[in-house]
Amino acid sequence: SVEGNQRDGVEFNGAIAQIETSQILNNEENGLSLSSNTSVQLTDTSVFNNSEVGISVVSSVLQGVGGQISQNGDDGIEASNSSITLSGTFVSNNSSHGISLSNSSAELRDGAQVSGNALSGIRATDRSSLFVSTSTIDENEQDGVSLSDSFAFMENNTVTLNSQVGISADDVSLVTGCGNVLSNNGT
Repeated sequence: SVEGNQRDGVEFNGAIAQIETSQILNNEENGLSLSSNTSVQLTDTSVFNNSEVGISVVSSVLQGVGGQISQNGDDGIEASNSSITLSGTFVSNNSSHGISLSNSSAELRDGAQVSGNALSGIRATDRSSLFVSTSTIDENEQDGVSLSDSFAFMENNTVTLNSQVGISADDVSLVTGCGNVLSNNGT
């Protein structure tokens, strides 16, 4: 476990790393910070209860299999100029967006869940690309998915019980997909 640090729990700059079956918690800044072409694979790892962002990804690559990113003081995952892939990962109950993308790509699949976040479940801006398959986006306090100048392909997902709309997109965004269930979202 990595816990109780006065700054980030773990910081990688230009590194290649694999973290398995670990906990990164109760740090005074971000739980995990990736920058400068870092590549990290998380397997069954929990990143929770950090004072700022759970995982900050800047110009880097993050792959997550299983595990959870929850109860952080800001976004669960915040990505800028980066790529993230989550397979079966839970992103929940964060104090801002579950996942926030800026000029980044993200793929969620194989039962990933984005749930109960204080703002939108997934927020994609600045020419981001989002691919979501067989995942659940529910019970977020704003939109399930919010797109601004971005693209999303969504297939066989459940988007439900979000306080505002299930999927929102501005006039320069594109959403396409099939087999999705959007139900019981707000207005």
